[in-house]
Amino acid sequence: MKKQLLYLLLFANLWTSIAIAKDNIVYLPLTNIVAVASRKGWTDEEFKKLGYTPKTVDVLTVKISGATAALLDRGDLNFSSSMAYMATDYKLNGFNTKVIWAAQPTIRKSVLVFTLKDSPYKSEADLKGKTIGTIRYCCGYAAALEIFQHAGYPIDTDLKKGDIRVWIAPGSTQIQQALLANKIQGASDHLQVTAHTNAYLEGLYRVVDTLPENSIYQQFGGRSYVYGTEKWINAHPDLARAYGRIIDKTINWILTHSDEAAQIIAKDLRIPIGVARFQVANAEWATLAPSEHSWAKTVESLKEVQKQYKNLGEPLYLKKTLSDKELESFIDKRFFEGGEYSIYN
Repeated sequence: MKKQLLYLLLFANLWTSIAIAKDNIVYLPLTNIVAVASRKGWTDEEFKKLGYTPKTVDVLTVKISGATAALLDRGDLNFSSSMAYMATDYKLNGFNTKVIWAAQPTIRKSVLVFTLKDSPYKSEADLKGKTIGTIRYCCGYAAALEIFQHAGYPIDTDLKKGDIRVWIAPGSTQIQQALLANKIQGASDHLQVTAHTNAYLEGLYRVVDTLPENSIYQQFGGRSYVYGTEKWINAHPDLARAYGRIIDKTINWILTHSDEAAQIIAKDLRIPIGVARFQVANAEWATLAPSEHSWAKTVESLKEVQKQYKNLGEPLYLKKTLSDKELESFIDKRFFEGGEYSIYN
């Protein structure tokens, strides 16, 4: 038994060393930003001078729950990004990650409540007693908490019954399918997701409401965070800095070359050009926010997320929150203004 345990420990240590540096390859998630940066040669430019070859991973094709965390943990993906909910959920569940880049506030139309255009549901009041679809620990759920509370018709939560029933879907495609099949009466999600964009552009959706002015989500919860495992980031801070530089450069380029960017995104992410243009070329809907340089502001933003969503009755933060010390460690100060690996100095 002791010999078997020794073998397991030796294998675990070997796997850890492999996960830290696999064949001098840096694994990037295939996103709009990475697709454009790769086509423009910026990922090669940044990583190859450090002795690494960039490789993209299409995480959207992996349909297993928790797959992104698993890929990060074993080194088959070195960076991921999400809004505050998922980023802090990882940390709350003991997954050691470090944030190396953060965005400024998002726009009010980032997440919306919508119904079918030919349905009788034109307001939150019309949806009272009905069911909306959304995704737990993601943007849609966070926005729904706020939008319906603001309208006076709170949604159901794990701990308290509200006026609006909630169906937790595995993904946006399933929300779209359920809505078109009249299995649910409304949804809270990004219209910029491919499945919803198609339906919206075809005139099938009606927008019921946007986020309230100066909402928690718009100011704090909807900010994007880029992170990797603590072990990998500590082993490769130069690669993390390079990735932050790529993100900033690419966002700035997309905002000034949106049509060319849409062409690249449509091709590499295999989506219709009209959808790609909606995502990046339509200023009214585009959600590419510039970077937040300040470590202190980023930390304070996450503190507000926990405090204000807890006040809204979000079960995730009612059960447990990260301490100030944990939040300050979670946001890696080295990559923000004044830090050792900052791109803003």
